[in-house]
Amino acid sequence: MQKIEENKGQHGKTPDFLLCKDSLEFAVCEVKEMTDDVNDGTWEKRDEDGLQSYEKENSPAVAKVSKKIKEGYEQLRSYKLSKVLVFIDYYSDHVSSLNHVLKSFQDGNIGEIKNKIDLYIWIDKGSVGKEDELYFRGNSVGKQLKQNYFR
Repeated sequence: MQKIEENKGQHGKTPDFLLCKDSLEFAVCEVKEMTDDVNDGTWEKRDEDGLQSYEKENSPAVAKVSKKIKEGYEQLRSYKLSKVLVFIDYYSDHVSSLNHVLKSFQDGNIGEIKNKIDLYIWIDKGSVGKEDELYFRGNSVGKQLKQNYFR
């Protein structure tokens, strides 16, 4: 992993890291932090693809995740390498919102953008006293990245 210097960014947008193995750059990575608690206690729980998914119309968590995806894509878009967006969640309230965003939003301003990021990595740091939990979600390129580099 190699930190990208701010002045090296293309079009004024700079991702955080180049991901490398044996001197070969294989992806560009942006890290977004989810630093505030947005769960308002009105979630409806259901299982979906092995992840817990919570749905609520106009949810602040879903809106926040969508915004972070848009911001991340703007920073990744000018690079030809595979695109990885990492979320670090300090409250354990958002991973289900990412699942909802990626499964449900087909139109509007997030529909096309979400599919242009190859791999989403979610780090759940919200459970005190427990190990961090990792969640992966990706298209075919992202699944290959996970298999090759994130075991």
